[in-house]
Amino acid sequence: MNRIKDLNQILSMVYHCDDIMIRIHIVATKIQSAFRNYQARLRLTNEAAWKIHEKLDYSSEQTEAKLRNIFEKLLKASDILSSSVKKSLQKPGLPLDNALL
Repeated sequence: MNRIKDLNQILSMVYHCDDIMIRIHIVATKIQSAFRNYQARLRLTNEAAWKIHEKLDYSSEQTEAKLRNIFEKLLKASDILSSSVKKSLQKPGLPLDNALL
């Protein structure tokens, strides 16, 4: 609502002004201001999206590292595991010593 009032005030200033150059200057200034505001909002949106992306990416890397540690511990403890667990750990077709690559 405030923007509409501001726009109406600007338009009334422009229409009441006799000099065409002053009118052009007022309109150009307002267009520049609106464009700068748009750019600032767009930049904030992009920064927020990038921060969310970084956090998600970082959390997935941490999760991956935790899973890798769990599987490393399982593989190191494979001598005490049952044979069925050993087989399920080797299921992807990789040898036990190459499973961590």
